[in-house]
Amino acid sequence: MIWFDNWFAAQCRKAWNNSRVEHDPTPRKRRGTHIAAVDLKSSNDFEMDDRKSYTIRMQPATGGTVVEVSHYDDTAGEWNKDLYIVPDNKEFSSELTSIMVQYKLRHG
Repeated sequence: MIWFDNWFAAQCRKAWNNSRVEHDPTPRKRRGTHIAAVDLKSSNDFEMDDRKSYTIRMQPATGGTVVEVSHYDDTAGEWNKDLYIVPDNKEFSSELTSIMVQYKLRHG
């Protein structure tokens, strides 16, 4: 009956994973993401944990771009969000790099 135990364990894992995705208000399953730190053989099984990730959102605005960077703070139990404005007359890539470094230093 070892085959039954293996099958049953697989079904339990599957049900557990599906229940977590169904009850999560913002499920974000990212498949096929290739990240240098992840073994490419297992990249199809890689999922980013939203509560341990930084989120970057950008929106065009008159005269520049608004950049929002956020992450979940476990100690406070809330999301931290900071807004930055990148003017059109500045180089976007260097400004975005500067924003990310500032955010990481500020929020650890």
